[in-house]
Amino acid sequence: MRDVEEFVSRPLLMLPPARVISVGPAPNAEVNPYVVVDNEQPLPDHRAAFDARTISSISSTPPPPFREVRRDLRDPRLVLLTEPDSSRAASFRLLRDNILMTSSPQIIAVSSGATHEGKTTCAINLALALSERPATRVVLIEGNFSVPALGEIFRIDAFTAPAKDMNRPWLLPYRIAEIMRGFHVAALVEPAGGPAPVFNRRWFDMVIDDLAGAGYDFLVIDAAALDGSAPVLQVIGAAEGTLLTVRSGRSTARTFRRAAEQIPKGRALGVTLMDGD
Repeated sequence: MRDVEEFVSRPLLMLPPARVISVGPAPNAEVNPYVVVDNEQPLPDHRAAFDARTISSISSTPPPPFREVRRDLRDPRLVLLTEPDSSRAASFRLLRDNILMTSSPQIIAVSSGATHEGKTTCAINLALALSERPATRVVLIEGNFSVPALGEIFRIDAFTAPAKDMNRPWLLPYRIAEIMRGFHVAALVEPAGGPAPVFNRRWFDMVIDDLAGAGYDFLVIDAAALDGSAPVLQVIGAAEGTLLTVRSGRSTARTFRRAAEQIPKGRALGVTLMDGD
């Protein structure tokens, strides 16, 4: 239970439905009515009406000037690209602002207690929201070596041209592509006929150190679910802060607790409620 209390004590703004959720005994049910005490029941679905004008008035940073984006990027998980003026997009900007107000880690990992709890959607749009800040460079990094998704979502493969100064042999099997100004994606690419990428901790730590010193303001890692396996723990260990996602009607308090306990002490950023993969 070490880091469960840390998550509870540092709640972040939740994505739609935008409610703070914590786990454990409720000290004051009126103040915190969303505490989960049943380990096996799904987290409750507290859907709140989101008003885009209200969100925009709270967010400290308005949507950025237009940045040219490839027309083939239409995956529904790319919320800030496909619906930039929506309440969902505004909520990711609020999540960004909340993280930057409470702490300012350069290397952020996004994970969850189980699969299909919205971590990839959250990682993508948090990275996009960070890149909207003036003169900010962000790289979104594939951290799921079992089921990588960023290459397919952003259409990056072995034939994609690398971003400027990112054609470095030691980065392979990462291919770092510029999606738009200030926003790069490091996808795992599999050469034709070659083996699937395999995680190596020393190599991964070297890559993270290299990118952290390459002029990026933020590195956002889309990690796999925290299942207790060594590779996932080592990916999370490379981050300065980890954000957990939960999904209404799917996540349970037990899986949340198990995931929270695997976060290195002092590196828990909070938990956010999602509705997607």
